[in-house]
Amino acid sequence: MTKLYAELANRKPAADAKLTDEELKPFPEDERELIRQALDALRTIRYGSILLTVHDGQLVEINKSVRIRKSSPSNK
Repeated sequence: MTKLYAELANRKPAADAKLTDEELKPFPEDERELIRQALDALRTIRYGSILLTVHDGQLVEINKSVRIRKSSPSNK
């Protein structure tokens, strides 16, 4: 199952591409929406972290923390 997660994460679709039901078929039905959301978080974050919470081998929660960085150093 871990290999499937890695393959999906490394996939380089168009920015608006969505995972198909066929691609998500190997995953438990109750995990599919979380997997879609996790991949969306990976595709849209520039700086920050994404925490995946797993219970009994199943993905149950996603926490996304976004960092905002200044584009140039401050003049003091």
